[in-house]
Amino acid sequence: MRKGLLCLAVALLSCLLACGALADTVVIDNQNAAGGNKRLNLRTEPDTKSGTLGMLYDGAQAERLGESGEWSQITLGGQTGYVLTQYLITPEEAQTKGLAEGGAAKADVPLPMETLTLYSAPGSDADKAVAELPSGTNLRILAFLDPWVYVKTQSEPIVEGYANSLYVCEAGAQQYVYVCAADSGKLAKLRANPTDTSKVVGSYYSGVQGVRLFSFQRDGWVRMRIGAVEGWMAAQDVVDAPADRRELPYYPPIASISARRTELRAQNSNSSDELLVCEAGESVEVLGESEGGNWLHVRVYDGNPYGLTGLTGYVKVSSVGRLESNSDGLYGVYAVVASTGEHTNLEPIFAEADASSEELGLYYEGVEVELLDLTLTAFAHVRAGGLEGYMQKTDITLRRGSVQEGDASTLPQAQVNAPNGITMRAQPEADALVTAAIEDGQTVSVLGVLGAWCCVRFDEKTGFVPRAQLTGDLAGYARTTEPQLALRASPSTDGDVIVRIPQGRRVLIVETDGQWKYVEYEGHFGYVMENYLDPVY
Repeated sequence: MRKGLLCLAVALLSCLLACGALADTVVIDNQNAAGGNKRLNLRTEPDTKSGTLGMLYDGAQAERLGESGEWSQITLGGQTGYVLTQYLITPEEAQTKGLAEGGAAKADVPLPMETLTLYSAPGSDADKAVAELPSGTNLRILAFLDPWVYVKTQSEPIVEGYANSLYVCEAGAQQYVYVCAADSGKLAKLRANPTDTSKVVGSYYSGVQGVRLFSFQRDGWVRMRIGAVEGWMAAQDVVDAPADRRELPYYPPIASISARRTELRAQNSNSSDELLVCEAGESVEVLGESEGGNWLHVRVYDGNPYGLTGLTGYVKVSSVGRLESNSDGLYGVYAVVASTGEHTNLEPIFAEADASSEELGLYYEGVEVELLDLTLTAFAHVRAGGLEGYMQKTDITLRRGSVQEGDASTLPQAQVNAPNGITMRAQPEADALVTAAIEDGQTVSVLGVLGAWCCVRFDEKTGFVPRAQLTGDLAGYARTTEPQLALRASPSTDGDVIVRIPQGRRVLIVETDGQWKYVEYEGHFGYVMENYLDPVY
């Protein structure tokens, strides 16, 4: 018997020596350069080709159980696996280095939830709950085991546990994002997995706010939550939240409840939990549609596009009326022309919400226009200097404040060339209301060019004057009079030919350089000789 015990003791000692006989506290240190990946793989085996249990954050403390070659076996949050020993340091070294414990985060739970539950192990078993944290509680993330995160509270009482990653957001990262469909004519798809062939969870309108969630990296995809619905959306359909929500010219539509009463449900199913009852005439903000089109994902709407109750859920499509533009509160909201480069510093205004409709004219970058309606299209209904029309939402940036039609120092200047002076009118029409008289030789700031008229500002007033009675380097349209006219890279007959323009084609004159005009033709920019152009304004 004693011989057997001795053999067992020798065997255990040999095993401990082989493993390094370690049982100490270590700290994760990825040794990252600035901006590097701060998550270390926790492997199932001591091999870089083995499976991954999760990812560990810089500064997270773990218990080392032993060593095997260049690997250490550790345990953290009840999870045991392997990491490369080179990424482990002692607590004393971490303190000297000033390494923060884990990643900063906070609890973020949607209504009707009020608290974030922490569990002793991954999963939502009620008997494993260890704490209830209010939304907004500051946390430290120690590990990520998709879809769970192991976190620690930053203030007393200090608690550690597992939280559903749907309700935890990394601090310092861009937490909130907005849907901004790359194809403005369609809704953006939220999918169950980061592939184009994955199941569609729902289709969402541009302007809907979401929360960026944890995920292993998936190129070209963003894991996000809209209300209480989680999924993946193509990165091209998502933009980071601007500092001011009003900078984004998209808002979801609203609708009124048309049924006598209808239930707001947690899921798109009659058997899901009832959140509240909506009465006829109440308004909801429509976030998107469920796959199949029988349900609408909505937010309870309080009439203010900048402040909603926050409670989201589903209502039957048959229970709501016609979708309308979310234009509540738009009085006093203005947009600034923000050139995308298509017309250099000019952007077009159209007669209808359609780029193929009549182009009323061009407005210079920086000009402020009044926003009349966001519409449910890619165009916003605007008023510029008294003229109403439509501009592409990508060509404007929202802001609030009084209308100030651009900065005179950045807008083109023109002089009145009329012995008897000219009259400024409220509309680009000869019989429109006269708003001001301008004497010969006086200077005006040009906001836009609209055919035979220019929208100008003079003496703090805005209106329209005949283009023919202004002198200055103004933009406008012209037609080519020469077959195969050379569009050159520089204002010289020796300049490289970019493209040849057929006779009779319309080009946009942007600037003048002596006898040369800098023009745009079908997306190409270059110089043509003035003699070969016939202005058509």
